[in-house]
Amino acid sequence: MGKNDRTFNIVGESRRNADGSNRQTEIRRCRAGDAVSLCCEPDNPYDRNAVAVFSKRGIQIGYLSSEHAEWMTDKVARGLATAIIERINGGVAGKPSLGVCLRVNYKGEAVEPPKPRGLLARLFG
Repeated sequence: MGKNDRTFNIVGESRRNADGSNRQTEIRRCRAGDAVSLCCEPDNPYDRNAVAVFSKRGIQIGYLSSEHAEWMTDKVARGLATAIIERINGGVAGKPSLGVCLRVNYKGEAVEPPKPRGLLARLFG
């Protein structure tokens, strides 16, 4: 992970989009390493610093938390933030809905894809 990279869990993944599309369905189509788009929503009625997260197919999958969006909004608006999906969480008994962890670079640099994890990665990586 680069020195200007940060990881963030997104929020709002279990909501539906205004067009009726299901964020959980879209998250199931996503993979670690997929690029995502970040988009400021200054007219968002709940948070003027809202930053929406869109899959590589252009479907919204959630938001940065208000805590992270507050300091990322300016960087996103200036085109300095790049992001990929670092991992997808959940989808198991006890937590059937999926969550998404992003790796975000706030200096406009390319974001390195996540390294494989697990036993096979340690043996062969």
